[in-house]
Amino acid sequence: AERLSCRADVVVILGVSGRFALLVEVVSDDRDDCLDFLDKQIHSQPDIGDVDTMTGLKNYKNQFLLKQNWS
Repeated sequence: AERLSCRADVVVILGVSGRFALLVEVVSDDRDDCLDFLDKQIHSQPDIGDVDTMTGLKNYKNQFLLKQNWS
């Protein structure tokens, strides 16, 4: 999480329960940028044991709530 958190293309990092320890959301400009990120930052790194990659196909809702705006 610490290594990936400084990257601008990584927009969310969550510690999660279940099969994996982290959920990392990456926003790429195109397919080549996504593949480059996966090759250099994920698949070739010794600190990552297993990966399940999902590609977003359609955005139905994207709403981020900031704590300062909560009632």
